[in-house]
Amino acid sequence: MKLPPTRGPALLVCLFGLLILYPHFEEVRAGRAILTLLMLSVLLSALYAVSEDRRSLFRAALLAAPGVVLSFIYQGGAGGGVIVAIALQLGFLVYVVTRILGFVLRSGSVTGEKLCAALCVYLLLGICWSLLYSLQENLRPGSFSTPDGGPAEWRDLIYFSFVSLTTLGYGDVTPVTSHARSFAMLEATTGSFYLAVLVARLVSAYRPRRASGGIS
Repeated sequence: MKLPPTRGPALLVCLFGLLILYPHFEEVRAGRAILTLLMLSVLLSALYAVSEDRRSLFRAALLAAPGVVLSFIYQGGAGGGVIVAIALQLGFLVYVVTRILGFVLRSGSVTGEKLCAALCVYLLLGICWSLLYSLQENLRPGSFSTPDGGPAEWRDLIYFSFVSLTTLGYGDVTPVTSHARSFAMLEATTGSFYLAVLVARLVSAYRPRRASGGIS
């Protein structure tokens, strides 16, 4: 896979946009719809990023479309439709992560394109785990404890996901069930391993230029 120069930054901007903007729409009447649109921007930019040609675009679109459609139909709801929508979005983003990660770890020199892709993978990992937590919470309500004692919503779980991914562990949102705790441990391990492997890969691929004419 070759990630065109304009596609990695587009995905990165959408990812940061989601993380920066989602807290500002919690109390807005149309907040859920806006959050759905922000997530849609991530899905579409991810679709664009991994589409090298018409065949790959068609394949990725088949994976992305059902989750997008169901997320609009069942936004703010509960039940089987929401579970299916979350599962489909998660499956698509896992596909995107594997595609971009393959590009990042491919042999070759370190470029700005690869660094941008590596950042996208890291942020996508946090979002993937937040969807997995949301899936767990919908299947087994009460899997996570929140400061206000209410049910954990996606805005709580994406915060918990990145806190776990970076191993900060503030403890205000906590996993309660054994499955939720297991997922949290796996995410923390994933975050640590990803950074370790990424740094090792970038160091091994780095080739400093030889000085011509001595040390300057």
